[in-house]
Amino acid sequence: MSLRAVKNELEIKNIRVADPEQIASIGLQSGTVSAVLNPVWEMPHIISKRLLSLDYVMTNNGTKTGYFKFDPVIMLNANSTIIGNFERQYKEENDYINQETTTWI
Repeated sequence: MSLRAVKNELEIKNIRVADPEQIASIGLQSGTVSAVLNPVWEMPHIISKRLLSLDYVMTNNGTKTGYFKFDPVIMLNANSTIIGNFERQYKEENDYINQETTTWI
C-alpha cells in the first residue's frame, strides 16, 4: 500500500502507520491486528480495487500464529469503506515487484 496514494485520496496533509502505543490504546498489540475482527472491523477500511479482484486474501485471526482466509468481497461489509488505487508504483526496474503475486495492504 502506498501511504502517498492514501493521503492523496483522503486529501489530507500527513499520514502515518500507527505506532505500537496507539495500537495498544485500543486493546490490541502489534502482530495481532485483524481487519475482520473488532475493534478494527468497526473502523473505516481503506481497500485497494486490486484486492477485490483476488480469489482470496488472508489476515491474522487476532493471534500471532493463526489466520483467516476469505473472499475479499467480504471487506465491503465493513462499517465504512474507501475504495481506490492504493498500490505502490515502481519506476525503476530494480524496484519492480511482480504485481501479479504481490498485494500491498
